[in-house]
Amino acid sequence: MSDIEVREVDLADEAALHAWWDVGRTASAHDDVDDFWPAWETAYAGWLRPDPVRRFVRLGAHDGSGVVGIASLQLEDADNTHLAIVKLMVLPDRRGGGAGSALLSAVEAAARADARSHVLSSVTVPLDADEQSEPSLTFALHRGYAVAGTEEVKVADLLATEDGWADLAATAAEKAAGYELVCWTDRAPEEHLDEIARLYSRFLGEIPLGDVALNPASWSTERIRESEERWLASGRHQVLVAAVAPDGTLAGYTNLFVLDGRPERAGIDSTLVLPEHRGHRLGLALKVRLHQETRARHPEVTRIATGNADVNTWMNAVNDQLGYRVVETSLDVQKVLS
Repeated sequence: MSDIEVREVDLADEAALHAWWDVGRTASAHDDVDDFWPAWETAYAGWLRPDPVRRFVRLGAHDGSGVVGIASLQLEDADNTHLAIVKLMVLPDRRGGGAGSALLSAVEAAARADARSHVLSSVTVPLDADEQSEPSLTFALHRGYAVAGTEEVKVADLLATEDGWADLAATAAEKAAGYELVCWTDRAPEEHLDEIARLYSRFLGEIPLGDVALNPASWSTERIRESEERWLASGRHQVLVAAVAPDGTLAGYTNLFVLDGRPERAGIDSTLVLPEHRGHRLGLALKVRLHQETRARHPEVTRIATGNADVNTWMNAVNDQLGYRVVETSLDVQKVLS
């Protein structure tokens, strides 16, 4: 077994960043049924642009042959300042050699040094796997993590399902009288900016989180505008559909992102219908329109991926109608630091 040395990646060292990215690309392609690792140009542009509400620490595990594992530590500075979010990946042929353990020890030490009380990560389990014997879950459980939430990762084939969208939209419209759907790409219109900030701020308080220690985030209009510019600078293109209630406020929204360099695949970011507006099939109306707008504005997209808590029966039913199929399970694993 080779000695493992963990080093922080210097943002000024492009070669080191590319080696870090390359390990992630290889591990993601091996582990994930629906691999969404960003293209190098997209990732690099995003890493170079500072984020005013969070910091990232990127670590690489080195042995004599080079980088064999990577970890990222996301430290929120505006909301959820008790939490450190960790992503850890090791080359498939180097697992079991100590790189994962060395990286996890390093990110936990960094989290403690930043006064974080909780560490949150995720583990992907294939559909045909025995969850209890899945190596990545066993690794987490043996190091003091507990499963805090379960999500189903789903994918919809747009080419195979688009013939049914018109009928679904008509079905949803029957109960959505008085509501209007609006759509935008990349930047929110000024007339909806305050309202979309209000919805973003309510999102984490309205969705099922299980035991995950996440609190609602506070979104200002300034935070939205800064985020929009950062997304565009890093090659991330947003499509958002919102429902305008009869009183002119926004009742809900759904959005996704298309990444430069990976144009065939889009990923749902979030979907919310406020409790006071539920019962009008707005969830179905929003998601159908999102599919339609994505095909119209980004015709290169052929599939959309999303993740939903297994207990979110309402959204799971909407996704079933849209032809989403479960491809794997994602487990939120969480540890309370001593």
